[in-house]
Amino acid sequence: DATWLTVGTNRGYICLWDLRFQLLIRVWRHSSNQPINRVEPCLTTYPCGQPDLAATSPLVYVAAGDSEAAVFDLSIGACRAVFRTLHTQVQMLGADKCPTLHHVQVPSRMKDVMGSILGPPKFAQALDDVATTPYSEEPTIRAMLCPSEFSLLTAGEDRRIRFWDLRHPKKSLTVSGPDSSFYDSQVAPDGWWRLDAEDPKLSKAEVVWSKMAPPSILLCQDASSFGDHGDGYANPALERRGPIAASPAHHDCILDLKMVDVHGPMVVSSARDGVVKVWR
Repeated sequence: DATWLTVGTNRGYICLWDLRFQLLIRVWRHSSNQPINRVEPCLTTYPCGQPDLAATSPLVYVAAGDSEAAVFDLSIGACRAVFRTLHTQVQMLGADKCPTLHHVQVPSRMKDVMGSILGPPKFAQALDDVATTPYSEEPTIRAMLCPSEFSLLTAGEDRRIRFWDLRHPKKSLTVSGPDSSFYDSQVAPDGWWRLDAEDPKLSKAEVVWSKMAPPSILLCQDASSFGDHGDGYANPALERRGPIAASPAHHDCILDLKMVDVHGPMVVSSARDGVVKVWR
């Protein structure tokens, strides 16, 4: 809808503007208190597992926090789905929690709005908020792309490009990424399913656990190497023989993804080191 504009800020705010009247309608702050790295419209009529959600709901993908992209309904500020990646060192405690948007009261006059959010009186407070925000070592998503109504591509500081299948989460996979990866040998918690390591569709990092009760939370576990019987992690460096081909993966943070059509659809990715790659 060309009459609405949604923006995210480095302070973790999400602002909704009505362009017809140039009015700031609503302001939220992300529960992570971390910068909003990317905001993209959600093209699907409903997130995975929620067919009863009205097709007219204004849905957006928001990339903020640690390696996660969430779907928010801007009509009420509710989280509808979460796409999240985890390392093996991260405990499952709290991994199934949804991010939230905290409503910020919008003053009635535009002058008050700018003063309350961007003006000098709040500058010192904003610096204090940044200083007290705990630093996270988890990589964040910097780029998002919606190739179709039921798919999502994400990329970021972990140098991986991931494809999320919104209708069939088991088919989600890593398109490109470093050779090093992790495999979680923990038993899946109650109410979750786990992919079989011998599944022929399992290559590189895939969705290992998924909890389908709304709002949907999809967790991606890096698992690119398995033992002979699929029962543990195998070190790929010990199995290599002969020359090693150059990796097609990016070697720095991926900042943007775009779709182009040159004799067929292709994805273009650009990284912080200036390298641009084209994927067919």
